[in-house]
Amino acid sequence: FLYIDSGDRDYFSQSETEVFKIMGKLLSEVISKIKINENHIEGICGKSEVIKRIKKLVLKYAVEDDPIFILGENGSGKSHIAKLIHEYSGRSGPFVTVNTPSIPENLLENEIFGYQKGGHSEAKKDKPGLVEIGDGGTIFFDEIAEISFSLQAKLLQFIETKTFRRLGDLLDRKVDVRILAATNKDIKHEIKKKQFRQDLFYRLNELPLEIPPLRKRREDIKLFVDIFKDFLKGKHLTKDFWDVVNHYRWPGNVRELRSVLRRAGLSIEGESIGKEISEIIDTMDNMNESEMDLDFETLERQLEKGESFFDNIWRM
Repeated sequence: FLYIDSGDRDYFSQSETEVFKIMGKLLSEVISKIKINENHIEGICGKSEVIKRIKKLVLKYAVEDDPIFILGENGSGKSHIAKLIHEYSGRSGPFVTVNTPSIPENLLENEIFGYQKGGHSEAKKDKPGLVEIGDGGTIFFDEIAEISFSLQAKLLQFIETKTFRRLGDLLDRKVDVRILAATNKDIKHEIKKKQFRQDLFYRLNELPLEIPPLRKRREDIKLFVDIFKDFLKGKHLTKDFWDVVNHYRWPGNVRELRSVLRRAGLSIEGESIGKEISEIIDTMDNMNESEMDLDFETLERQLEKGESFFDNIWRM
């Protein structure tokens, strides 16, 4: 709320009243935009109870300094939620993403911590790492489970002390950054396989945030379709359309739904879309691959528990 005092007078002047009206209009527009953002943000929009809980956690976690570990499948909106946490945090520094799968393993440490001139054969000048670039802000380790076991140890030390050393440097440096991390893997399974350090998991998991897949919040599908309705070129959606999209598994989550709707709007002729949407879904390149990866990971875990191979195949 906004409190305005008239001072030693018992009234506001006409000019002051006009200013207040303008302020009220501006504030009204801001509030309207906030409401729109709360309900129409890809990866966090929805009216399901689990999404309402996530929205509350995002706001609560944003003002803390502890690390946040975001878990969720591909396409569920992990990186978008990480950006929202930074935006709500009030930190003045930048939001920096370490996209670990896209950086070669032999270069990743240099990208994160930087290097001094002469630190290696290609180091012609000093280069600050991403942690320095993010000083005063937030650094987000996307798909952190892809980082090697040895680099995980150095990362843990950095999280604990906020100090690091560039390659080829003798000086320890200190930065003020908020640590966010995300993965689409079953992290406890990775720990069991000795692919992820348990101590790093405990340090990151102080504030956990798990994003549910779209198939576990089907009541939100219609809202996403409404958000992406421009892709459909004004076509009418029939009951058959809704039967298909509401019963499909959506292994690629919101990202896959958006791609399906965009392709449907371009390729389906006529004024309506019905069961033809299933053909669009079947042609999505990543559908079978994503679904198989998920099922084989589940199968591996169940077999390790001693369950029958054929019982698990039957369930799939």
